[in-house]
Amino acid sequence: MRIKLFLLGLFLTCSLFGQDDANQEIIKIKNPSFEGKPQQSNLPPKWNNVGSIYFVGESGPDTQPGFWEVDLKANEGKTYVSLVVRDVETFEAIGQKLKSSLLPGNSYSFSLDLCQSDDYKSMSQITG
Repeated sequence: MRIKLFLLGLFLTCSLFGQDDANQEIIKIKNPSFEGKPQQSNLPPKWNNVGSIYFVGESGPDTQPGFWEVDLKANEGKTYVSLVVRDVETFEAIGQKLKSSLLPGNSYSFSLDLCQSDDYKSMSQITG
């Protein structure tokens, strides 16, 4: 069974830019290109598995490439994170605590790179 993959060959451009009438605040993202050791169910440094808050017992995101037949090259650096959406209506999610709060009334912007792997092999909890 093939499970849909939302592959986050994600790389954030280092900062969130927030603006108001008087100031422009820059909030830095730590490890924006997800550099770390490729591992199953393990994230690169500075990132947290927030999907586990909602879906206890499900596996976590993977640091790629090299697992589940995913072999795409990273857009920047050597590694990236992959996230799945499962046939049991659960999903993987990541997050990071920011140095300062996002403020109401401000606009924030960031950019990222996304892709989807042609192959992703995993067992289905529904069909086995």
